[in-house]
Order: sequence, then C-alpha cells, then structure tokens
Amino acid sequence: MAMIAAEQIVTKDGRTVTLRGPEPRDARALVAYMRQALATGTYLNRLPEEFSRTSWAQRRIIARALAAERELMILAEAEGGIVGFIEAGTDPRRRVRHVARFGVTVAEDWRGIGVGRALIGALIGWAEANPALERLELHVHSENEPAMALYKSLGFAEEGRRRRAIKYADGRYMDDIIMARFV
Repeated sequence: MAMIAAEQIVTKDGRTVTLRGPEPRDARALVAYMRQALATGTYLNRLPEEFSRTSWAQRRIIARALAAERELMILAEAEGGIVGFIEAGTDPRRRVRHVARFGVTVAEDWRGIGVGRALIGALIGWAEANPALERLELHVHSENEPAMALYKSLGFAEEGRRRRAIKYADGRYMDDIIMARFV
C-alpha cells in the first residue's frame, strides 16, 4: 500500500483532523469505526449485521495492503478516534488493473464539513502520482445527492446506472450510479 504523508486539515467548523495511513495497531479502532459507520450510514451496501470482521482479520488486511503498490487506505482521525476512512484497490487482472475502485465513509457527526472531500482529495493526489493508475471509480446510491455533488465537484462524472440494483428492507429500490474520473 502506498503510504501518504500524514497531514492535518481544518474542517468547515474549525476542528482539526489528521489524515494518515493505517498501521496494523489501528485494526481494533478501525473495526469499531466500521461497525459504527455501518450502523449510521443510510447509503452503504453492507448492513451492520453483515460486518463480521475481527480485529485480527483487519490487522492482516492492513498488513497485506501495506505490501501492495496499487492499494491505499487513509484514516481521518480527530478527538482521539477515527472519523473517516477511505480504501482503494485494483483488480489484479492486467486489462483492468489501471482502474482503482474506492469506498469512503465519514462518521455521522463529521459529515458535511470537509472530511470526505479531504479523504478523496488525498486519494486523487496518490492516484495522480502513481504511474500504474489511470482511473478512479466508485458506486453511489442514486438518492445520495450530497455525495454525488461532492464527487462531481472533484471531477467525477456519471458513467452508468444500474437500475433497481439496490433493494432496501422496506421493499424500496434504488439505482446504483457508477462514477469515474481519469487521473
């Protein structure tokens, strides 16, 4: 995993957040963060009860990613805990390994103040500096208008729509929007 230099950002409401790559010692905190993010995130494909990763499994994932040149993980830390996370990786098949797909989450109390923008900005900077990468790609629920506006403001464009690809417990369907940006 490529490592980024740790950097501090100031959110729109004046709080300081540190962006940095995770280390195996962060596994327990990252698992706890992911459980909380899944419990409070409306537009995530994984439900909280579907997340069964242990701290030891997360530790192995981080260690494996540290050795991979086409993977990146970034934590956003503030006030003693993780408040955001982004993870990107590529497919090992040669014809598509120039494309990095990513997912990003931000803790409920930290949304809308620049944490997601900072995480994605750091990812874009990494991808632009990585000669093996040419494209960043993501999926977003069609009703998640704030996220789509953020992605568009960072140069991502809608490339496709998987109609009714997401089904909620109440029977409601949502389209899955595919967005990408060349780097």
